[in-house]
Amino acid sequence: FRSSEDIQLVLEKEWTIHAECEKESSQIHLFEPGGSFIDQLSQGRSMALTIDWAIQKVTTSIGREKEGSYQTTLYTNLDHIEILEPVKPVSGDFAIDEAIKEANRCIHCECLECVKACGFLQYYHKYPKVAIRGSYNNLSIVMGNHLANGYNNSCSLCGQCKVICPNGFDLGEVCLLARNVMTDTDKMPVSTFDFALKDLAFSNGEAFFIRHQPGYERSRFIFFPGCQTVAIATTTVEEVYQDLMKRVDGGVGLMTGCCGIIAQWAGDEKLFREQLDFLEKQWVQMGKPMLIVGCSNCMEIFQKYSDIPVRGIWDLLEEIGLPEVSGSQIERGTIFQLHDACGARSHPEIQESIRRLVSQKGCTILEEQWNGDQSGCCGYGGLTNYANPDLGKKMSQMITTQSDFRVLTYCMNCRDQFVAQGKESYHILELFYKMNPQQTVDISMKRFNRLLFKEEMLEKYWNEGIDRQKHSMEIQITDDCRKEMNQRMILESDVRDTMSTLDQNGSVWDEKTDEYWTCKRMGEVTFWVKYRKDAAGLVIEGAYTHRMEVEGEA
Repeated sequence: FRSSEDIQLVLEKEWTIHAECEKESSQIHLFEPGGSFIDQLSQGRSMALTIDWAIQKVTTSIGREKEGSYQTTLYTNLDHIEILEPVKPVSGDFAIDEAIKEANRCIHCECLECVKACGFLQYYHKYPKVAIRGSYNNLSIVMGNHLANGYNNSCSLCGQCKVICPNGFDLGEVCLLARNVMTDTDKMPVSTFDFALKDLAFSNGEAFFIRHQPGYERSRFIFFPGCQTVAIATTTVEEVYQDLMKRVDGGVGLMTGCCGIIAQWAGDEKLFREQLDFLEKQWVQMGKPMLIVGCSNCMEIFQKYSDIPVRGIWDLLEEIGLPEVSGSQIERGTIFQLHDACGARSHPEIQESIRRLVSQKGCTILEEQWNGDQSGCCGYGGLTNYANPDLGKKMSQMITTQSDFRVLTYCMNCRDQFVAQGKESYHILELFYKMNPQQTVDISMKRFNRLLFKEEMLEKYWNEGIDRQKHSMEIQITDDCRKEMNQRMILESDVRDTMSTLDQNGSVWDEKTDEYWTCKRMGEVTFWVKYRKDAAGLVIEGAYTHRMEVEGEA
């Protein structure tokens, strides 16, 4: 109020204002004696707003729909909240201690159900409403830094939040949409998912092959284990295929490759469609057989985006029975902490099938806090591990620290992520077939395994010899350097290619350390390799990359 005259004016016209407000909105009330303490506070605030707006000669009814008590979509979990009785003042009016006691009954009403379960939201200290606003603002930038890129690209797109949310909101859809827009408008930084997309190209290029079962001209089924399953567990995949050829009628062919989900996760829908079209053409040429997949993500992709009929290996094993001779060393009675794969979310038939197979093996399952449809991501899904390795590690640890028991899952990426955190972990197929070492498989070894699997399988089962590439230069890579290369997503082949041009590009000698540096630009990336010379040859001690291109004369 500007003066005492304003106050007097309000007092004189208070009920006139009230009457006018009643005509405009029946929801607006001035203070009336009686009612609860909270009602009185609400009425007092309403009256103050009415008086203030009336003095400013603006309407007193617009924008007051959410005044007082009204229904919202806010959900507050009361599972562990003690319900206290309202405080009744002894004298009619609240004394200070009574008011404090009554105020202490109030809880912090907020819905953080998804945040409680999601390592991604915990890492960025956000909840969906704030996250959406940041994503929208990020896409609205015409010029300048897109500061929310790291956030949008780090979501695992797993759908856990949608299942947990009382209102069914899927933040992953927003993050994926943001990636799509950034890719379509050429604003997505090339470096973000560059390695993952090149790995996809390798899986469906150099490492890809498809064949009918040896001795068959047509196949009733095609076994499609998935790119990461072949990269991490080649011995298991081969034993599974041997078993299928023996026990499944009609012929079981074999196809290696990637379903294309990596391109979808990267936000490149055009590339995703191209990869799926490539696989569909291969499937048509093979006579349109049923695909047997070893990965729930692959199953989800083929079911949702293609006409290819598909079933899981777990489902087929339930039908034909477990192999009589098992290469597994898992004993009956073993207790596992079961982790449900993201690709099986909203697919209870997959989750139940896995549990029945574990029971047939005679093992016991310990359910996680977040299991079934509410299961969290291991940190690989959505390419989180590429965009934000620290977050990927945190998401893995949220799962591996839930119990002291070894982890069982039916996603090879999950198994690999957990083993990387030092947790003894197994894939469901390792319960029945050959097991793999409990050690991490770095990116170079994954490439090597896929290519070696192709070469050995074609030679062993189809008598197709392949000229294996021999390295012209013998080099040694230290263990520390290999760890560094894996973190920086540098392949051994990148290092070898860089060293192969040593004669042309030369090197720089560091006199203090007696080490050499050489470099080579491949595509948009320049690779630098640090090495030293000893009696055995060249020893690689470090490597890094950058996307700068230095021009001009030295």
